[in-house]
Amino acid sequence: MSYLPNLILTNVFLVFIWVSFELFFNKIRFFQANRFFLLGGSILAVIIPWLPLQIKMGSQINSIFGIPMILLREISINNPQSNGHSNMALTGQMIPWPGILYISIVVVLITVAFVQFIRLLIWSKTMPRQKWNSHHIVILDKPWSAFSFFHMIYFPAPFEPEKSETQAILEHEKVHAIQLHSFDNLIILIIRILFFYNPAIHLIAGKLRLTHEYIADAAVAGSDKAGYSTTLINHQFHAPRLIQMNSFNNQSFLKRRLIMLLKTKQTRLAGLKYLLSAPLIAVMVLLSGWSSSVLAQVQNKKETVKETTVDQDKKIEAKEPAKFNAPPLFQGGNMEGFSKWIGENLKYPEKAIEANITGKVFVSFEISKTGEIRDVKVVRSANPMLDKEAVRVINSSPAWKPAELDGKPCSVNITIPVNFTLDQKKK
Repeated sequence: MSYLPNLILTNVFLVFIWVSFELFFNKIRFFQANRFFLLGGSILAVIIPWLPLQIKMGSQINSIFGIPMILLREISINNPQSNGHSNMALTGQMIPWPGILYISIVVVLITVAFVQFIRLLIWSKTMPRQKWNSHHIVILDKPWSAFSFFHMIYFPAPFEPEKSETQAILEHEKVHAIQLHSFDNLIILIIRILFFYNPAIHLIAGKLRLTHEYIADAAVAGSDKAGYSTTLINHQFHAPRLIQMNSFNNQSFLKRRLIMLLKTKQTRLAGLKYLLSAPLIAVMVLLSGWSSSVLAQVQNKKETVKETTVDQDKKIEAKEPAKFNAPPLFQGGNMEGFSKWIGENLKYPEKAIEANITGKVFVSFEISKTGEIRDVKVVRSANPMLDKEAVRVINSSPAWKPAELDGKPCSVNITIPVNFTLDQKKK
């Protein structure tokens, strides 16, 4: 089963979330709504394509092709030139380098995140600690900005809780802790690792962390926005950019935080823009369901099509809705003769043999009312070389005797799996 369509949809949906946020919600001061849009939208973008949703564009695959459909049994083609032998070049399998590279990068990113978590744990155990309002304050011997991770607040020495600036910083980090902003960051971190190659998720992560700061700033500043702004500026240190932490003073965010802090409040009418999130989610669901339905129909799955089966020892038995008076016949015989003909005329590509390429190609074609082969195409690819050969041999098929439906010649769509295999026996 191929997961590529699901992955493509997930990446497209992440881009949808980012673009929608930039166009409609970026400058609105409803910070909690922005938070849930970014986090919830990212989660939905990952989940929706993998849900068992199908939005059928028609009750059967017949409605797509407009003609009855027959699915043939698999034809297995071995290397006809091997004579039961194989050289050393054919004994191994092709190395899936893209998959190995992806897994390697994911492992590295997971390792980096794990090391960061361990470092925070070590600091919480080895550095001096104080209790403040049910929160633990870890005092760091580093000139960093204060930051928090869940209910643990990391504060640079000297820790002077009696000062108003320190109180403001602690209250700010308290907001992060109470509202579980670190949980948001962990969820986004997982998505970032899995889809590290998609710039949209990194932009979403940065915007979500900035939204967390807006929320905490708005909660702590109160009416003294000028004084709080001074605290932000005075506390401007070079903070470590650990991706799972909420930092009080991230320099790259500072200017935007000050601008948003001093911005006048938004009118309630601006909140109506969030109604746009409903059609956005609806579009994501529709695209995912439609994609799943089309793929299922193309692959002739039983839940979307009542397949017509072929018994290699008997004539074709056609299930509803195609009530054939007579099935299509190949050279006066049944489908077993066609399978045998393909086996005799198909040539395993030399380059595919040298590269040890195998696979199963699903080929669809139409037998017209006059018995001619038309519209030969690959509906599930294995490899371009194998695909090309399977299409070539079917295109070269002699004319058939057409099928009859309700007593009249009719066109029939055939799907046939051609399995290319190599004999791996050694001399």
